This record gives sequence, C-alpha cells and structure tokens, in this order.
Amino acid sequence: GGTVLANTFGGLFTTGAQSASGFAPAPPATVTYQWTPATNLSSDTIQNPVFTGSATTTYQVVVTTPAGCIDSTTVTVTVLPVPDAPIAADVSRCGPGSVDLSATGDANLVWLDGVPGNVVGTGGNITVDVTDTTYYYVYSDGGSPIQSVGYSDPFSASNVDGNSQFSNAMLFRVDNPAGILLNSVDVYPGLNTTIGASLMTFQIKDSLGTTVYMTVNDTVSEFPGTPQTITFDIFLPQGTYALHNTGVTNLYRNNPGQAGSYPFTVPGEISIVAPWLDPPGISNPNSYYWFYNWQFTGGCLSDTTEVCVAVDQPNLAITGTDSSYCEVGSVTLTGSSTTTAFTNYTWAPATGLSTTTGSSTVASPTETTTYTLTADDGNPNGCTQVAEFTVYVFNNPIVSIDPLEFDTVCIGTDVDLNVVA
Repeated sequence: GGTVLANTFGGLFTTGAQSASGFAPAPPATVTYQWTPATNLSSDTIQNPVFTGSATTTYQVVVTTPAGCIDSTTVTVTVLPVPDAPIAADVSRCGPGSVDLSATGDANLVWLDGVPGNVVGTGGNITVDVTDTTYYYVYSDGGSPIQSVGYSDPFSASNVDGNSQFSNAMLFRVDNPAGILLNSVDVYPGLNTTIGASLMTFQIKDSLGTTVYMTVNDTVSEFPGTPQTITFDIFLPQGTYALHNTGVTNLYRNNPGQAGSYPFTVPGEISIVAPWLDPPGISNPNSYYWFYNWQFTGGCLSDTTEVCVAVDQPNLAITGTDSSYCEVGSVTLTGSSTTTAFTNYTWAPATGLSTTTGSSTVASPTETTTYTLTADDGNPNGCTQVAEFTVYVFNNPIVSIDPLEFDTVCIGTDVDLNVVA
C-alpha cells in the first residue's frame, strides 16, 4: 500500500519507506529520541526513522536534551490502499466506427490511448472511434489529490529573464512505481510576444529521445509576464523524461543563479532534476527554463489493464458468369465476402436488373453499365462495404457488300468484293 506521512514538522511523505524528517538541523548526539509505538519503524531511538508498513499509524516522539528538558509531538502516517487493476474485456467490431469500452474497478477509472498516453475518458464506460485495431489502457486512481512541483512562477525566484528564446528543456524523473498523470504546467509569455499571433510548441521525450507527447502551435493567449496554462493530461510510467520548448516564442525563465535549487522533488512521486541545453545536450544547472507550477496526479494508482479493440476489415467482391455480351444477353452477378457474414445487399442502378436485393441478381442491360453492390451485416454500427462490377454490352456489326459493276464476269476476270461493316 502507498503511504502519506502528514506531521506537525511540516513534511509530506508518500509511498513506501520514507524518512520522518522535518526537524530543525540535527541536535548534538547526546539528545535522545524515543518513538512509540516502535511498530514498523527502522528504529525507535533515532531522529529520523524509516516507516515501512501497511496500516495507518500515529506515532509520538519524545525528545530529551542533555539538560533533561523534554518535549514531544505526534505524527500520523496514513497508508492508502493501492487499488487492484481494473477488469475489462477485449472487444471487436467490423470496419471503422464507434465502439463502447467498459471496465470495473474499486476506484476512479482513467482510460488512456497508450503507456505513455493521453487520457481519453474516465469512468466505467467510454465510447471511442477506431479505424484499425487499437489498444487502450485503463487504471484505477485511488482518489489521489493533484500536487505541484517546481517554482510556482518566475517571480518567486531570482534573476527573472523575460526575453529568452531557446530550444531547451527540463529533465524530470517519475519516481512513482505506478506512474503519474502530468496534468499541466504554466508558462509565461515573453516581452516580445503578441496575443493571438505568437505560437508555442512543446514536447515530452522519454530517455531514448522518443517524443511521447507534442503540442503544436499553442497560441499565446496571455499578456507578457502572465501565466498561461498548458494542459497535457498525459500518463507517464516510471522513468526519465524531458519537457522541451521548441524556441519559437520568447518565454520567461530564471537565469543564472539557480544551481542550488535542484532537484525539485515530491518524494516518491516526481523530481525535476536539471535544465537541459538542447543542443548541445548538456545540463545547465544555473538556469530554470520555462515551466512553472507543474501539476500532477500520483499517489496510489493501480496497474494498467490493456484492452484490445479488434477491427475486422470487411471485404466484398462481385463475380459474374461473364462480363460482356453482344447487344442481347444476360450476366448473373453474385456478391460474397471471405471475412464478413453480410445479411443485406442492395444493387444499383436498377436498370436491367432482375432484382435490386439479395446477394445475386441477373443483369441484362442494353448498354455498358457499372453496377454497385452495398452490403451490411444488419447491425446499426456494424460492417458496410461497397463493390462494383461493369457489364460491357457490344453492338452487333451491320454488314453490306458494295454493288458489283457487272452481274456476270468471264472466267479469269478479277472482281473486287467490298464489305462494309
């Protein structure tokens, strides 16, 4: 189970083994500490024991100075249960279209289009549109609050620079084994930006340099020096990432003098490790780039459950007993599929057909005609496919022979016989 340690010393600790820190600098070694109960603590007589347990517990610590002065306080470690992974079944449909996905779980359900991936819906039931076989993922969120990390704004730190334009990044690490949902960050448009005209593009890349998220041409909507929230709502599994600004538009940053600020950490959840020069691909710890008031949801998340939406691509073919005839004739046309059990068939145009419904019809057009067959499987959101077949009709020739110059000829005389067709 994940843990949250809320205490009177001002600390907040999450998930797993955490140090009960938050005291002032360590006093002399002759100061003694006594924690009660000792259950699930690495030691009950040191200043900062480590809690590892599965149940919410309130501890008291008694501090005694060499002079015999005594004080005490309490701290509560709240352990939240980790939800089980949701239960969901794979689904299928015929051809592109909409499909309903459903899952059950013991907490709030969040649906993703990948891992990493974007949130595509929440709750037990969602509807998605698919064109090909697609995988979705769903996890249970045990009700974790939105938390923040990083500088709240550029003016909360030193050396504000409101006119910088570089393709740089912030390296960060997701420490939560279950992953986090990166909700948003704030950026501050620079001094030379124009509302409605200046464009911004941001990328999140993984440790291999693969882009897992990208916004394209977000338009500046706030005055220079005013926060503009960039919403991501992307789920990131445990790992190392970089949040990039492409450098198209001036943004606020803090530079120099920020080296002592790193890392910005919410224990067990996320750490902003360092600013990154891109290129040349090196750390620049004296700066803080672009991204303020990082908002994320972590805490107790279940494992993800994969859901496959299988899209069967229907085929439809028309075969004919022949494809042509001379002036008068007929061709039997039959529609069939090797992938789909079609139940409804419609032929068009009706000209020259014995019937416009059914899988077969007899075509007797008097001129070359292309027939279209539309077939479906009878389901409201099911498969529909179209095929064509052309019946070619050729004219019989009209034949005549030019009149002869003489009715009779002598043996051995040449005569031209001219046929006109």
